[in-house]
Amino acid sequence: MANVFNKTTGQYKISVHTPDFMDADHIINPDVSALENVPRRYWKFDGFDGVTEMTQVEKDAVDNAILAERRVRMKAAAEQEFNSSPTFLAITKLMFREFNKLRVKNGDLAYTAKQFNDALQAELDKSV
Repeated sequence: MANVFNKTTGQYKISVHTPDFMDADHIINPDVSALENVPRRYWKFDGFDGVTEMTQVEKDAVDNAILAERRVRMKAAAEQEFNSSPTFLAITKLMFREFNKLRVKNGDLAYTAKQFNDALQAELDKSV
C-alpha cells in the first residue's frame, strides 16, 4: 500500500493499491512532511518528482474558483426556492403592482415586467 499524488489533478490518495497507480501521472509516496499544515487544495506538483505548496497567487485563484462555484450553487438554490414557492411569487406580484403605483404617482413610467425582473435579478446577483 502506498500514498499517491496525481500530478495533473493534484489529488492525493492515502493507502492505495500501488500497482493501480504505476504510471507517469502519479508520484508514489511523495514526501509531504513539509505540507503537514497546508490544506490539500493548496498542494501542487513541483515539476520534478515531488509535491509543494502553491504560491499565494495560486491559492487566491483556487479560493476564487471555489467561491465562484459556491455563488453559482447558492444562486441556483435561491432561484429554485423562489420559483417553486407560490408565496414568493405572490409577494413579488404584489410588490410589482405597488411599486408601479408609486412610480406613476411620482410622474415616472411604470416598469414593464421584464424591467422589474431584471432589477430583481440584479439585486439577487449582488446578494449572492
